[in-house]
This record gives sequence, C-alpha cells and structure tokens, in this order.
Amino acid sequence: MNIKIKIPNNDDIHQIVKIHKLFFKEGLISSFPDELVFKIYRDIANSTDSFCYVTVDGNTVVGYVSGAKDFNQFLKKFILKNLFKMLPYLLTRIFEKSFLLRCLNILTHSKEKVEGSDIKAELLSIAVLTEYQGQGIAKELFNSLCQSFYKEKIDKFKILVGSSLSESIIFYEKVGAVKVFESEWHNNESAWIFVKNTD
Repeated sequence: MNIKIKIPNNDDIHQIVKIHKLFFKEGLISSFPDELVFKIYRDIANSTDSFCYVTVDGNTVVGYVSGAKDFNQFLKKFILKNLFKMLPYLLTRIFEKSFLLRCLNILTHSKEKVEGSDIKAELLSIAVLTEYQGQGIAKELFNSLCQSFYKEKIDKFKILVGSSLSESIIFYEKVGAVKVFESEWHNNESAWIFVKNTD
C-alpha cells in the first residue's frame, strides 16, 4: 500500500463525491446532482475559507475530511458564485417540505452559539472507506484539519454529529472533542455539537 494525505485534485474530488453519497445518504448534499456536489467540494478544496484533504492509496481516494473557517461565509460565497447553475435544480424541489427543512437546518445550526461564544470554524465532513477503517486514517485526516485551523490562528472548531451515530461519537471523544450540547436536527433526530481545541 502507498498511502498518503494530500490536497485533492479534480480526479480525487470526483471520488469524494462517491464517498460522500455512500456515507451520507440521508444528508442534504447527497440529494444534489453529482455535478453540484463536485462543485461544492472543488470550492472547499480551492477556497481560502476552507480546507479539504484526502487519503489516497495509489490513485484511489480511501478517505477525506473537509472543514471551513467560517461556514456561513463559505456558504454565502458558494451560493453567489453558483446561484444560476443551482437555480434549475432548486426550483424543481422548492415545494418539497423535507428538502426545505434540511436547507433550514443547515442554515440555522451553523449560527448556533457554543459555550457563549460564536465559534465559526467547523468540520464539514469526514469519511473513510469501510475496508480502510481501523488503520488510523480518520485520525490522521482529523489531525490534518486541526493543524490547518491552528495555522490560521483558529483555537477551536465545532462538529455536528447525529445523536444516534454512536461510532462517530466515540471517535470524536477519542480525538479530544467535547460534547457541549444537543441540538434539534432533521427527521425528528437530535444532534450533538462537539467542540475541539486545535492546540
């Protein structure tokens, strides 16, 4: 095996799209066409407001992590840049209640205050292919994101994870993130907001 962590290129981002849709089937982004999900991750990888890293085994992406210094700022820029491309898709779903609720959840959770302070930095997503799990890859990806936030003088960031995702909760606790409060999420499910110091 030739495993390394790097910033993704376009070929890697196409693979990220597949991994995202495999692991986050119920999420809002997974309901988007592949072309739009590609644009989201390409912007995350290329923006100065966000970070994206992949772990590759040769040319195969086996895991990735993404995060934003300020999720609201990133979202605003992405929407302004891609609004006309997104519009035809959004118009076909504008009357779907579940779609609108998921959009609302994304917009509101990122504005929640944590521990009395406004923590803007956030882990957006992390996933490792099942056959590569248990090898410390997720921890290395997570640490790469922590280091990137630290270099930008960001001392802490937040993580949102569904309350029923026990393996994810255990992982975040192992890497030193702390549960701060439970928040409402979509489909009547709650989610924990964790906070992780970068130092």
